[in-house]
Amino acid sequence: MDFGVGLGAELRFDEVAEHSRVADESGFSHITFVDQSNVSRECLGMMTIAAQNSRRAHIGHGVVDPIMYHPAVIGNFTASLRELTGGRTFIGIGAGTPSAGKALGRPAGLKAQREAVEFLRRFTAGDEAELWGSPWHSEWIRNSTWSGKPIEIWMGPLGPRAMALAGEIADQIWVFGGGEPELVKFYLEQIKKGADRAGRDFEKIKVWARTEVFLCDKKEDAFNECSSYAASCAQAVWSSALSWNRPEAADLHNRLERKSPGLVEEMKIIYDNFDPYFHESIKADHKQFTTQRIMDTINLVGPAEEIIEKIRILEELGVYGVSCVQYAVLDQKANMRAIADKIMPHFR
Repeated sequence: MDFGVGLGAELRFDEVAEHSRVADESGFSHITFVDQSNVSRECLGMMTIAAQNSRRAHIGHGVVDPIMYHPAVIGNFTASLRELTGGRTFIGIGAGTPSAGKALGRPAGLKAQREAVEFLRRFTAGDEAELWGSPWHSEWIRNSTWSGKPIEIWMGPLGPRAMALAGEIADQIWVFGGGEPELVKFYLEQIKKGADRAGRDFEKIKVWARTEVFLCDKKEDAFNECSSYAASCAQAVWSSALSWNRPEAADLHNRLERKSPGLVEEMKIIYDNFDPYFHESIKADHKQFTTQRIMDTINLVGPAEEIIEKIRILEELGVYGVSCVQYAVLDQKANMRAIADKIMPHFR
Protein backbone atom coordinates (compact mmCIF):
# COMPACT_ATOMS: atom_id res chain seq x y z
CA MET A 1 0.00 0.00 0.00
CA ASP A 2 1.15 3.49 -0.89
CA PHE A 3 0.29 6.71 0.95
CA GLY A 4 -0.30 10.24 -0.30
CA VAL A 5 -1.59 13.40 1.35
CA GLY A 6 -4.12 16.09 0.48
CA LEU A 7 -3.54 19.67 1.65
CA GLY A 8 -4.81 23.14 0.98
CA ALA A 9 -8.44 23.51 2.04
CA GLU A 10 -7.81 26.13 4.74
CA LEU A 11 -4.02 26.21 4.61
CA ARG A 12 -2.51 29.71 4.43
CA PHE A 13 -0.07 30.47 1.63
CA ASP A 14 2.70 31.08 4.14
CA GLU A 15 2.14 27.60 5.59
CA VAL A 16 2.39 25.63 2.34
CA ALA A 17 6.19 25.37 2.22
CA GLU A 18 6.63 23.90 5.71
CA HIS A 19 3.65 21.54 5.38
CA SER A 20 5.00 20.30 2.05
CA ARG A 21 8.43 19.69 3.54
CA VAL A 22 6.89 17.65 6.36
CA ALA A 23 4.77 15.62 3.92
CA ASP A 24 7.81 14.91 1.74
CA GLU A 25 10.08 14.02 4.65
CA SER A 26 7.35 11.76 6.09
CA GLY A 27 7.41 9.62 2.96
CA PHE A 28 4.09 10.48 1.32
CA SER A 29 4.41 9.73 -2.38
CA HIS A 30 2.12 12.53 -3.54
CA ILE A 31 0.86 15.88 -2.29
CA THR A 32 -2.30 17.40 -3.73
CA PHE A 33 -3.91 20.82 -3.43
CA VAL A 34 -7.59 21.66 -3.83
CA ASP A 35 -9.08 23.85 -6.56
CA GLN A 36 -11.85 25.64 -4.66
CA SER A 37 -11.72 29.31 -5.64
CA ASN A 38 -14.69 30.21 -3.44
CA VAL A 39 -13.15 28.89 -0.20
CA SER A 40 -9.43 28.12 -0.62
CA ARG A 41 -6.19 29.75 -1.72
CA GLU A 42 -5.15 29.39 -5.36
CA CYS A 43 -4.10 25.81 -6.10
CA LEU A 44 -1.52 26.47 -8.82
CA GLY A 45 0.45 28.76 -6.52
CA MET A 46 0.32 26.23 -3.70
CA MET A 47 1.54 23.51 -6.06
CA THR A 48 4.51 25.63 -7.13
CA ILE A 49 5.50 26.31 -3.53
CA ALA A 50 5.17 22.60 -2.72
CA ALA A 51 7.33 21.65 -5.71
CA GLN A 52 10.10 23.95 -4.51
CA ASN A 53 9.94 22.56 -0.98
CA SER A 54 9.96 18.82 -1.68
CA ARG A 55 12.42 16.37 -3.20
CA ARG A 56 10.57 13.10 -3.79
CA ALA A 57 6.81 13.56 -3.61
CA HIS A 58 4.78 14.06 -6.78
CA ILE A 59 2.69 17.25 -6.83
CA GLY A 60 -0.80 17.37 -8.33
CA HIS A 61 -4.25 18.93 -8.29
CA GLY A 62 -6.73 17.38 -5.94
CA VAL A 63 -8.72 18.04 -8.15
CA VAL A 64 -8.79 20.81 -10.77
CA ASP A 65 -11.96 21.82 -12.60
CA PRO A 66 -11.53 22.10 -16.41
CA ILE A 67 -14.25 24.75 -16.49
CA MET A 68 -12.65 26.97 -13.82
CA TYR A 69 -9.27 26.63 -15.54
CA HIS A 70 -9.03 26.30 -19.31
CA PRO A 71 -7.45 22.91 -20.16
CA ALA A 72 -4.62 24.70 -21.98
CA VAL A 73 -3.81 26.59 -18.77
CA ILE A 74 -3.88 23.35 -16.80
CA GLY A 75 -1.64 21.64 -19.33
CA ASN A 76 0.86 24.48 -19.72
CA PHE A 77 1.15 24.99 -15.97
CA THR A 78 1.61 21.30 -15.17
CA ALA A 79 4.13 20.85 -17.98
CA SER A 80 6.05 23.81 -16.55
CA LEU A 81 5.90 22.25 -13.09
CA ARG A 82 7.20 19.00 -14.59
CA GLU A 83 10.21 20.92 -15.90
CA LEU A 84 10.77 22.49 -12.47
CA THR A 85 10.56 19.16 -10.59
CA GLY A 86 12.14 16.81 -13.08
CA GLY A 87 8.89 14.97 -13.65
CA ARG A 88 7.32 14.95 -10.16
CA THR A 89 3.85 16.02 -11.18
CA PHE A 90 0.45 14.83 -12.40
CA ILE A 91 -2.89 16.36 -13.36
CA GLY A 92 -5.91 15.65 -11.15
CA ILE A 93 -9.23 16.23 -12.98
CA GLY A 94 -12.68 16.47 -11.42
CA ALA A 95 -16.03 18.21 -11.61
CA GLY A 96 -15.27 20.88 -9.03
CA THR A 97 -17.42 22.11 -6.15
CA PRO A 98 -21.15 22.72 -6.74
CA SER A 99 -20.91 26.43 -5.90
CA ALA A 100 -18.08 26.96 -8.40
CA GLY A 101 -20.12 25.27 -11.11
CA LYS A 102 -23.06 27.56 -10.39
CA ALA A 103 -20.86 30.67 -10.43
CA LEU A 104 -19.45 29.71 -13.82
CA GLY A 105 -22.85 28.90 -15.28
CA ARG A 106 -22.20 25.19 -15.70
CA PRO A 107 -20.41 22.36 -13.87
CA ALA A 108 -17.63 20.35 -15.45
CA GLY A 109 -19.79 17.46 -16.63
CA LEU A 110 -18.62 14.15 -18.01
CA LYS A 111 -18.31 15.45 -21.58
CA ALA A 112 -16.10 18.34 -20.45
CA GLN A 113 -13.95 16.02 -18.33
CA ARG A 114 -13.48 13.53 -21.17
CA GLU A 115 -12.57 16.29 -23.62
CA ALA A 116 -10.11 17.79 -21.12
CA VAL A 117 -8.38 14.47 -20.46
CA GLU A 118 -8.08 13.64 -24.15
CA PHE A 119 -6.70 17.11 -24.89
CA LEU A 120 -4.26 17.15 -21.95
CA ARG A 121 -2.81 13.76 -22.72
CA ARG A 122 -1.76 14.94 -26.20
CA PHE A 123 -0.99 18.55 -25.31
CA THR A 124 1.43 17.69 -22.47
CA ALA A 125 3.30 15.38 -24.85
CA GLY A 126 3.77 18.20 -27.36
CA ASP A 127 1.47 16.51 -29.87
CA GLU A 128 -1.22 18.17 -31.94
CA ALA A 129 -4.36 18.24 -29.80
CA GLU A 130 -7.92 19.25 -30.52
CA LEU A 131 -10.13 21.09 -28.10
CA TRP A 132 -13.61 22.38 -28.92
CA GLY A 133 -12.99 21.97 -32.64
CA SER A 134 -9.63 23.76 -32.80
CA PRO A 135 -6.33 21.88 -33.32
CA TRP A 136 -3.26 23.26 -31.59
CA HIS A 137 -0.14 22.28 -29.67
CA SER A 138 2.55 23.65 -27.34
CA GLU A 139 5.65 24.55 -29.29
CA TRP A 140 7.86 24.69 -26.23
CA ILE A 141 6.78 21.23 -25.03
CA ARG A 142 7.25 19.83 -28.54
CA ASN A 143 10.87 21.02 -28.49
CA SER A 144 11.63 20.07 -24.89
CA THR A 145 13.09 16.91 -23.37
CA TRP A 146 9.51 15.96 -22.45
CA SER A 147 8.32 15.73 -26.05
CA GLY A 148 6.30 12.57 -26.61
CA LYS A 149 5.77 12.01 -22.87
CA PRO A 150 2.24 12.78 -21.63
CA ILE A 151 1.68 13.74 -18.00
CA GLU A 152 -0.33 11.24 -16.00
CA ILE A 153 -4.02 12.05 -15.57
CA TRP A 154 -5.66 11.21 -12.24
CA MET A 155 -9.40 11.57 -11.73
CA GLY A 156 -11.56 12.06 -8.64
CA PRO A 157 -15.03 10.90 -9.75
CA LEU A 158 -18.12 10.91 -7.54
CA GLY A 159 -21.14 9.29 -9.22
CA PRO A 160 -21.38 5.90 -10.94
CA ARG A 161 -21.16 7.33 -14.48
CA ALA A 162 -18.13 9.43 -13.52
CA MET A 163 -16.52 6.34 -11.97
CA ALA A 164 -17.05 4.41 -15.19
CA LEU A 165 -15.56 7.28 -17.22
CA ALA A 166 -12.50 7.29 -15.00
CA GLY A 167 -12.20 3.55 -15.54
CA GLU A 168 -12.13 4.23 -19.27
CA ILE A 169 -9.58 7.04 -19.42
CA ALA A 170 -7.74 7.79 -16.13
CA ASP A 171 -4.23 6.65 -15.26
CA GLN A 172 -4.98 6.65 -11.53
CA ILE A 173 -8.23 7.22 -9.63
CA TRP A 174 -9.31 8.47 -6.20
CA VAL A 175 -12.49 7.16 -4.61
CA PHE A 176 -13.84 9.21 -1.72
CA GLY A 177 -14.20 7.50 1.65
CA GLY A 178 -12.46 4.53 3.14
CA GLY A 179 -14.28 3.37 6.24
CA GLU A 180 -17.13 1.34 4.71
CA PRO A 181 -15.97 -1.56 2.49
CA GLU A 182 -19.39 -1.84 0.82
CA LEU A 183 -19.10 1.73 -0.48
CA VAL A 184 -15.58 1.15 -1.77
CA LYS A 185 -16.62 -2.12 -3.43
CA PHE A 186 -19.41 -0.28 -5.23
CA TYR A 187 -16.94 2.32 -6.49
CA LEU A 188 -14.53 -0.34 -7.73
CA GLU A 189 -17.33 -2.13 -9.58
CA GLN A 190 -18.28 1.06 -11.43
CA ILE A 191 -14.65 1.72 -12.37
CA LYS A 192 -14.33 -1.82 -13.67
CA LYS A 193 -17.41 -1.32 -15.90
CA GLY A 194 -15.65 1.57 -17.60
CA ALA A 195 -12.36 -0.28 -17.85
CA ASP A 196 -14.09 -3.28 -19.43
CA ARG A 197 -15.92 -1.01 -21.86
CA ALA A 198 -12.63 0.51 -22.97
CA GLY A 199 -10.83 -2.84 -23.16
CA ARG A 200 -8.49 -1.92 -20.30
CA ASP A 201 -7.06 -4.26 -17.68
CA PHE A 202 -8.82 -3.14 -14.49
CA GLU A 203 -6.20 -4.82 -12.33
CA LYS A 204 -3.55 -2.42 -13.66
CA ILE A 205 -5.46 0.76 -12.75
CA LYS A 206 -4.25 2.25 -9.47
CA VAL A 207 -7.24 3.17 -7.29
CA TRP A 208 -6.73 5.20 -4.12
CA ALA A 209 -9.05 5.61 -1.13
CA ARG A 210 -9.12 9.34 -0.44
CA THR A 211 -10.16 9.80 3.17
CA GLU A 212 -9.36 11.71 6.32
CA VAL A 213 -6.86 9.75 8.40
CA PHE A 214 -6.58 10.99 11.97
CA LEU A 215 -4.89 9.29 14.91
CA CYS A 216 -6.43 9.69 18.37
CA ASP A 217 -7.07 7.56 21.45
CA LYS A 218 -10.80 7.20 20.78
CA LYS A 219 -12.51 7.72 17.45
CA GLU A 220 -15.07 9.99 19.14
CA ASP A 221 -12.17 12.41 19.79
CA ALA A 222 -11.92 13.02 16.03
CA PHE A 223 -15.35 14.62 15.68
CA ASN A 224 -14.36 18.29 15.83
CA GLU A 225 -11.60 17.98 13.23
CA CYS A 226 -12.93 15.23 10.96
CA SER A 227 -16.73 15.52 10.93
CA SER A 228 -16.72 18.28 8.30
CA TYR A 229 -14.84 16.18 5.72
CA ALA A 230 -17.13 13.25 6.46
CA ALA A 231 -20.13 15.53 5.89
CA SER A 232 -18.73 16.80 2.59
CA CYS A 233 -18.24 13.25 1.32
CA ALA A 234 -21.64 12.08 2.62
CA GLN A 235 -23.52 14.86 0.83
CA ALA A 236 -21.50 14.11 -2.32
CA VAL A 237 -22.44 10.42 -2.15
CA TRP A 238 -26.09 11.42 -1.82
CA SER A 239 -26.10 14.04 -4.58
CA SER A 240 -23.93 12.19 -7.11
CA ALA A 241 -25.09 8.60 -6.59
CA LEU A 242 -28.02 7.97 -4.27
CA SER A 243 -30.38 10.73 -5.43
CA TRP A 244 -30.51 9.62 -9.08
CA ASN A 245 -33.29 7.48 -10.51
CA ARG A 246 -30.95 4.84 -11.88
CA PRO A 247 -30.35 1.15 -11.13
CA GLU A 248 -26.90 1.91 -9.71
CA ALA A 249 -28.44 4.29 -7.17
CA ALA A 250 -30.96 1.68 -6.04
CA ASP A 251 -28.19 -0.90 -5.78
CA LEU A 252 -26.00 1.33 -3.59
CA HIS A 253 -28.98 2.36 -1.47
CA ASN A 254 -29.89 -1.28 -0.78
CA ARG A 255 -26.31 -2.28 0.01
CA LEU A 256 -25.77 0.55 2.48
CA GLU A 257 -29.15 0.03 4.14
CA ARG A 258 -28.50 -3.69 4.60
CA LYS A 259 -25.27 -2.87 6.42
CA SER A 260 -26.49 0.21 8.32
CA PRO A 261 -30.26 0.84 8.28
CA GLY A 262 -30.96 4.58 8.26
CA LEU A 263 -27.51 5.58 6.99
CA VAL A 264 -28.81 6.86 3.65
CA GLU A 265 -31.29 9.16 5.40
CA GLU A 266 -28.45 10.51 7.54
CA MET A 267 -26.57 11.38 4.34
CA LYS A 268 -29.63 13.15 2.94
CA ILE A 269 -30.00 15.24 6.10
CA ILE A 270 -26.43 16.46 5.64
CA TYR A 271 -27.14 17.21 1.97
CA ASP A 272 -30.23 19.22 2.92
CA ASN A 273 -28.23 21.33 5.38
CA PHE A 274 -24.93 21.56 3.50
CA ASP A 275 -23.28 24.97 3.03
CA PRO A 276 -20.74 24.85 0.14
CA TYR A 277 -18.91 27.89 1.50
CA PHE A 278 -17.82 25.74 4.42
CA HIS A 279 -16.92 22.71 2.30
CA GLU A 280 -14.37 20.65 4.31
CA SER A 281 -14.05 23.46 6.90
CA ILE A 282 -13.72 22.98 10.64
CA LYS A 283 -16.09 25.96 10.99
CA ALA A 284 -18.95 24.26 9.12
CA ASP A 285 -22.33 24.40 10.88
CA HIS A 286 -23.48 21.38 8.88
CA LYS A 287 -20.96 19.13 10.62
CA GLN A 288 -23.39 18.96 13.55
CA PHE A 289 -25.47 16.59 11.40
CA THR A 290 -22.56 14.16 11.03
CA THR A 291 -23.31 11.00 12.97
CA GLN A 292 -20.74 8.55 14.22
CA ARG A 293 -21.91 6.13 11.51
CA ILE A 294 -21.19 8.74 8.84
CA MET A 295 -17.73 9.25 10.37
CA ASP A 296 -17.10 5.51 10.35
CA THR A 297 -18.33 5.20 6.75
CA ILE A 298 -16.06 7.91 5.34
CA ASN A 299 -13.03 8.38 7.56
CA LEU A 300 -10.22 6.36 9.09
CA VAL A 301 -9.93 7.71 12.62
CA GLY A 302 -9.01 6.38 16.05
CA PRO A 303 -6.09 4.38 17.46
CA ALA A 304 -3.45 3.19 15.03
CA GLU A 305 -4.37 -0.48 15.33
CA GLU A 306 -7.98 0.19 14.31
CA ILE A 307 -6.92 2.27 11.31
CA ILE A 308 -4.42 -0.39 10.24
CA GLU A 309 -7.14 -3.05 10.37
CA LYS A 310 -9.40 -0.98 8.10
CA ILE A 311 -6.58 -0.31 5.65
CA ARG A 312 -5.94 -4.06 5.49
CA ILE A 313 -9.54 -4.49 4.34
CA LEU A 314 -9.04 -1.84 1.64
CA GLU A 315 -5.90 -3.67 0.55
CA GLU A 316 -7.83 -6.94 0.25
CA LEU A 317 -10.43 -5.18 -1.92
CA GLY A 318 -7.69 -4.19 -4.37
CA VAL A 319 -7.19 -0.56 -3.34
CA TYR A 320 -3.68 0.59 -4.28
CA GLY A 321 -3.14 3.23 -1.61
CA VAL A 322 -4.59 5.74 0.82
CA SER A 323 -4.60 9.47 0.09
CA CYS A 324 -4.79 11.01 3.57
CA VAL A 325 -6.51 14.39 3.46
CA GLN A 326 -5.68 16.82 6.27
CA TYR A 327 -8.18 19.55 5.50
CA ALA A 328 -9.66 20.46 8.91
CA VAL A 329 -6.98 18.90 11.12
CA LEU A 330 -5.64 21.52 13.52
CA ASP A 331 -2.07 20.20 13.74
CA GLN A 332 -1.57 18.75 10.28
CA LYS A 333 2.19 18.39 10.58
CA ALA A 334 1.89 16.32 13.77
CA ASN A 335 -0.82 14.14 12.24
CA MET A 336 1.23 13.53 9.06
CA ARG A 337 4.22 12.51 11.17
CA ALA A 338 2.01 10.22 13.27
CA ILE A 339 0.68 8.49 10.12
CA ALA A 340 4.25 8.06 8.88
CA ASP A 341 5.42 6.68 12.22
CA LYS A 342 2.48 4.49 13.29
CA ILE A 343 0.62 3.50 10.11
CA MET A 344 2.82 3.48 7.04
CA PRO A 345 5.54 1.07 8.32
CA HIS A 346 2.95 -1.71 8.55
CA PHE A 347 2.45 -1.60 4.77
CA ARG A 348 6.03 -1.30 3.54
